[in-house]
Amino acid sequence: MFTNQYFISNASFSPPSDGNLTKIGGYTIWAHRNLEITELLTNQNHLILLGFAFDSKFPEKSNQQILQDLAENPISSLEFFNYFNRLTGRFVLIAKQNGKTIVLNDAAAQRQIFYHFEESFFYATSSPKLFYDLSYFELKIPTEKQEILNSKRFKLLEEWFPGDQYLDENLKRLLPNFYLKTETNSLHRIPFSVQSMGTNELKKYVKEQIYGAMEACTLRFDKTLLGVTGGGDSRLIFSCTPHEESIEYFLFKRESENNTDLKIARELTEKKKINLSIIQPKKNSEAFLELYKMQFLKPRILSKLRNIEWLKENYESKNAVVVMGYAGEMLRNSTNSINPYHKTFQNKESFIDYLHYPRSSYLENSINNWWEDLHEYLQSCKNLLPLDLFHWEQHMAPYCAQYAFEQDFSMVETFCPLSNRQLILNIIHNTKTEERNNFILQIIDEKCPEWKGIPYNPKSNLKKLKDKIFNILPLKVVNQIINR
Repeated sequence: MFTNQYFISNASFSPPSDGNLTKIGGYTIWAHRNLEITELLTNQNHLILLGFAFDSKFPEKSNQQILQDLAENPISSLEFFNYFNRLTGRFVLIAKQNGKTIVLNDAAAQRQIFYHFEESFFYATSSPKLFYDLSYFELKIPTEKQEILNSKRFKLLEEWFPGDQYLDENLKRLLPNFYLKTETNSLHRIPFSVQSMGTNELKKYVKEQIYGAMEACTLRFDKTLLGVTGGGDSRLIFSCTPHEESIEYFLFKRESENNTDLKIARELTEKKKINLSIIQPKKNSEAFLELYKMQFLKPRILSKLRNIEWLKENYESKNAVVVMGYAGEMLRNSTNSINPYHKTFQNKESFIDYLHYPRSSYLENSINNWWEDLHEYLQSCKNLLPLDLFHWEQHMAPYCAQYAFEQDFSMVETFCPLSNRQLILNIIHNTKTEERNNFILQIIDEKCPEWKGIPYNPKSNLKKLKDKIFNILPLKVVNQIINR
């Protein structure tokens, strides 16, 4: 149960049997036996890493060496965060120094942190169900949130819930670019610094960062499964990946739903003279579904679940990782990622409309709270827009992290080499919004000129027609069609 998950608290709890216990200050950490724990204890510092982290500049560095580098600077200092921001991986970091404890995670929050403060007690976990199993709290979903859950738009987005709260009244989600100070029950934005670079210097930097992340991945895992699709994110990773025997290029083919991806993936791999594994997962077995549902408070039964059962059957006992392109949209212009029909994002009202959810005080308060300290953060990065940050913090965390969380049940890890805060912010700082996508395409063309002419995610005629119609209609009408 609770495969690859963890639970942290200074309150007493009865830990599950299939895991390990570690202490940091007054906090006890339970981690599933499959979740790697790395600890560093010095005279001044106590650091614990749950999961794995890579330093793209030095791919050979282990978790332990990365913790040693982090410990060279006071926690919460700019120097500490400057090093932390360049890490990729899927991890949670707990750092204690001089009686102060901070908790933070990877750039896309793919190793989730749900947390709760109750008087002097602190709780944190990657699994909401684990929180309720190990504490005395009861799950209660407020009416306003239930209306969102029931909406057509929520189901269409595969259950993406806005804001830093979970479905209930107790848990909050730590969004990307934030960290917790547990002694003061406070939330803070992670500071960062960016470097001004010319186009060629920036391209070189991006290529080296992705290459280094993938090299570190192949050093740490025995088998790396790299998904090849029709999109730009996987193509960027593919183009910058070292040629290693431990990498398997694959595509999940579920019936006819991704024929276009299959055609493009074949073209890409044939041009590189690389074998492409076409995996056709079976329908989920009843035994798998029964065990899977026990892991979650609100289990999703999507077609992708067939992929997870296939991974479990074939790689559960192996040191394997699946590489995904999540976070890649932050390297491009993400304006059209959720709603291509909304044109202006000048105020907080724009983002409430952008979601196409039933309006409620919860939704408004959630966006208002996020908007309050936004502009001071934006000033540090020249071309960072509210929409970019909204997509990163409000969309990527709950949407992209959810599938990684579900894949944990297979005991096969997930890694996104593009989930690198320093990489993302340096690209945004040095390119204008409208230039970003073309900048990424240029890198791919330069690395793999033989791929020129192979289209990126070509739209069907039906999709093109829908876009034309929705662009003509007033936004209120689009909202009604999409959401109701």
